[in-house]
Amino acid sequence: MKKETILLLALLVGVGGYRNWQRQKEKQKSIPEPEPLQSIYEILKAIEKEAEDSSSAIKKVQEVFKIEMNDANKTWELYQMNKETTPEAFNEILKQNGLMA
Repeated sequence: MKKETILLLALLVGVGGYRNWQRQKEKQKSIPEPEPLQSIYEILKAIEKEAEDSSSAIKKVQEVFKIEMNDANKTWELYQMNKETTPEAFNEILKQNGLMA
């Protein structure tokens, strides 16, 4: 093979590899980063900010978590009593009260 042919093949392989690398990089950019999961405590805090009163908050809790009304009421009461706790500690409180597995 001639020297020019070998250089031309090397150039084509290099360009092809570079284009492939660019495509892979674009694919990674297009994949959205997963949002961090919110804790139950953070969701309840957001509901509290939006809700006009306790009954509308309890209804929202029932809708968001898809639970029975009495469980939503109990969850809201526990949240109201434990506002100053951490999300992890609140999860433990829910487990102790049978509202979370």
